[in-house]
This record gives sequence, C-alpha cells and structure tokens, in this order.
Amino acid sequence: MQKEKEKKKDEKKRKDQVLLLLPSNELRFKGPFTDVVTTNLTLQNPTDRPVCFKVKTTAPKQYCVRPNSGVVSAKDETLISVMLQPFEYDSDEKNKHKFMVQTMFAPSDNPDMETVVCARIPICFIFAYTKI
Repeated sequence: MQKEKEKKKDEKKRKDQVLLLLPSNELRFKGPFTDVVTTNLTLQNPTDRPVCFKVKTTAPKQYCVRPNSGVVSAKDETLISVMLQPFEYDSDEKNKHKFMVQTMFAPSDNPDMETVVCARIPICFIFAYTKI
C-alpha cells in the first residue's frame, strides 16, 4: 500500500516536470567501481519555449554531473553525463542516492541564461534514483 502511494506521488511530480528525462526514473551504473563509471541522462524539451535546468544530487562528492546546468532550446535535447567517482562498494548504499532535475521556462526578458539558471530556478520537480 505504501509503495502505491509513493508511485502515485512520483507520477504527479513527473506531470509537473517540463523536460522529459531519459531514462525516466533511474540511473544505472555498472561496476567495477575502482574507476570512474559514466552513465548518461538525456533531457528532452517537447515545448516551444527554451527551458532552464539544474541537476542536483544527494551525494555531490560521489558524482560529477556535466553539464550540471544550462538551457535546452525549444524542441531540442541535451545529453548529461553523470560520473560516479571510484569507491569501495557497500551494498548498504545501494539505491540511496538521488538526483533532482530542476526546471523552469527561460524568461524572454533575460538574454543571460546562465545567470537565470544559477539564480532563479525554483526547487523540486523529479527525482531519479541510482542503481549501483
């Protein structure tokens, strides 16, 4: 019963999300974890307006995200590389880390989108869970 409530809550968050995320609900990293392991996240903008984004994680020291912010043009997509830093595998840590993609429509009155991305993105749209 609890899992159904969480699933419905996640689905509602996805409906509020401006960008389409591929994969849509989890990032998978395949070991060995003695070197940097990279996976990709694609941000697709199905709208007719540019969208600002910012990617955050609950474990910023363990991941490098590039680019971690920017603007996706109308009807375009951006490839995000998520790099898991080397570590000693601990099964207790599996599926604990989360990523959040914050989005907002780019304001038409500000030509400096990087300032907008860093300063004005409201909090919380969607979480993507890692599988380690």
